Amino acid sequence: MIDRWQLSAHVRDPEKYALYAHGYLDSAISFCEHMLAHEERRTWPNAAVVLLIAAHSVELFLKGAILARAPGTQTQDQRLDVLARRYGELYPQASCSFDVPFRTVSPSVIEIESLALRSAEPVPAIMFRRSHEKKRGEWLTIAAFDAQEFLDILIGVRTSYERIGKSTTPHMRR
Repeated sequence: MIDRWQLSAHVRDPEKYALYAHGYLDSAISFCEHMLAHEERRTWPNAAVVLLIAAHSVELFLKGAILARAPGTQTQDQRLDVLARRYGELYPQASCSFDVPFRTVSPSVIEIESLALRSAEPVPAIMFRRSHEKKRGEWLTIAAFDAQEFLDILIGVRTSYERIGKSTTPHMRR
């Protein structure tokens, strides 16, 4: 039997975030592998689920790392670019570098326009979830998914989590 007591009161919040981040990442990897093994599972709804849980994993990992280094920091923001920027400020050492996926790339757009575009873009937790229920239709984003390519990205994220966990405090280890 598995129960919530595994995360008793003695487990600090940064460690809880890290544990959940690893769990979501493992799920995204497993589902991606399942999609590769079964062609009929390669659908946009399934891809959106993989993207959502992978993005949530990254969000939780960044929040845990931020709280480990700066306890008491407000971490309600779900924007990965904002969390990644704060993470980079707190972890400037090369051993903690993290190439955060799910960043908006705006080629040939000046920085001010790029910031405006990013601020209008929904956070991944919203973008990859039930966009069909949005009253005005789908989000105006370009989204495509290749299961093998994304699996490679997810494995890279796992490697980053492990590397960063080894070079930081025990709170970021699995």
